[in-house]
Amino acid sequence: MDDAEYTAKRAVDLVKDGGCACVLLNTVKQAQAVVRQLKEIDCGGEHYLFHARFPAYRRCELEEQVVGLFGKEAVKKGKRPQRAVLVATQVVEQSLDLDFDVMISQLAPIDLLLQRCGRLWRHKEIGTPRYGLEEALHVLMPEMQNPKFGRSGYVYGEAALLRTIAVIEGCEQFSLPVDFRPLIDACYGDECVINSIISEREQTIADEERQRKKEIDAGKAVDILIPAPSSRVFSLAEIDHTKDESDESTTSYFSASTRLGRATCSVLMIEDPRLIEVVHCKKAPRRDVLKELFMHKVDIPAYWLKDTIATNGFEQFFEGEKWLRQTTIIPTISGRWQGIRDGKGFEIVCDPVMGVEMNEDLSE
Repeated sequence: MDDAEYTAKRAVDLVKDGGCACVLLNTVKQAQAVVRQLKEIDCGGEHYLFHARFPAYRRCELEEQVVGLFGKEAVKKGKRPQRAVLVATQVVEQSLDLDFDVMISQLAPIDLLLQRCGRLWRHKEIGTPRYGLEEALHVLMPEMQNPKFGRSGYVYGEAALLRTIAVIEGCEQFSLPVDFRPLIDACYGDECVINSIISEREQTIADEERQRKKEIDAGKAVDILIPAPSSRVFSLAEIDHTKDESDESTTSYFSASTRLGRATCSVLMIEDPRLIEVVHCKKAPRRDVLKELFMHKVDIPAYWLKDTIATNGFEQFFEGEKWLRQTTIIPTISGRWQGIRDGKGFEIVCDPVMGVEMNEDLSE
């Protein structure tokens, strides 16, 4: 299910006679890998990449482009590409009115697979050409004898993925919305769903791990809950987001996290000297400058910057002033920043097509 070359070739084959396909991957890194494979294939059509790890300004541009190509108005006016592949992550599920002829999805919990089906033939009443394609969701599955889920298992948990496999095995078709609730109940119910592929032992181990994770997450809930409004504090820009637990005089009204899962950090990747000067100021700039600045904001995995120092003449990243709200500044050169961690060089690249990614093991 993580074979980028197979996924790219499968997508190209599905639309060889025309049509618009969506390839939906569970992580940004996997989506980037599939697009690299598409670049090496003479697909005879267009391909696009859309995920959340673009700076805000670029993500807005891409969202507008994607809606313009695959949205309702494009369907209605016959302006969709004759042959195209959109490679994306879960961002296409978030309030975007998109319509595809066929879809490939990595295995995900059953409720998400059903939600992704909602982007198939979404506006069939308009009568747009479908180039002989069936209204089908093709699910990328792991090897059944010894299923390995890779990063998808980390994102969604193996228990939900094992149960989803068990539920859909042998299910040639289902009807929505009639079958929606039975499928959800079968996947998330208390009873194990056993079949010839998923053994009782595998599901028991996965369910025990799921229960442990639920207990851990419950313990983290205190850090996530947003407190009730305070009459003492109104502007977030005036709040101290960091709290040293050894300093009892420190108060942090808005110290809560926003979600469980792998830690990320917000960064501004900027190289414009004018904006670099702005982020060093103690006071917030004018609203128009602030908006311009935050259009460069992007979230990256926190471990990218952990125990890291700049190298090869790049300036060390630094924490912004209080008005920047826990945002790290990464001064770039030509869209790049290079550092070293554990004796190994790496670089963070902001590319307008691929988005932000980390290239490891650079020779110094």
